[in-house]
Amino acid sequence: MRQTNSRFVESFDRFLNSINERHESEIEHYMFFQDLQLIKQAVDSILFMDSYEVDGIISDGHDWASDHIATAKAAILEVSNFLKVKTEEPETVHEEPSEEAHQEEDQD
Repeated sequence: MRQTNSRFVESFDRFLNSINERHESEIEHYMFFQDLQLIKQAVDSILFMDSYEVDGIISDGHDWASDHIATAKAAILEVSNFLKVKTEEPETVHEEPSEEAHQEEDQD
C-alpha cells in the first residue's frame, strides 16, 4: 500500500503543478480549487483504508479525529450550499434525513 501512496503522491504533485501553471494567471482564487482537490484526495485516501482498523484507532483515544471530520463536514457543506445557491443549482446538499423523515417516508 505504501507504493500506491507514493505513486499517488507523485501523481498528485504533478497534477497540482499543472493547476498552478494554468490557474495562477487565469483564476484569482486558484488555491481554493487546489485545496478542494487536496481535501478530496485525503478523503478518498481515508475511505480506501480498512474501516474496522480506522474505527479501532479512533476508539483507542483518538476521538479528536472524528471531531475534526465533523467540523470539516459542516464547513464544507456550508460553502457547498452557499455556492449552489449563488450558482442557482436547484439541489442542495443536506444532512442525512432524520429518523422522523424516514418514518414519514415509510408511512407513505
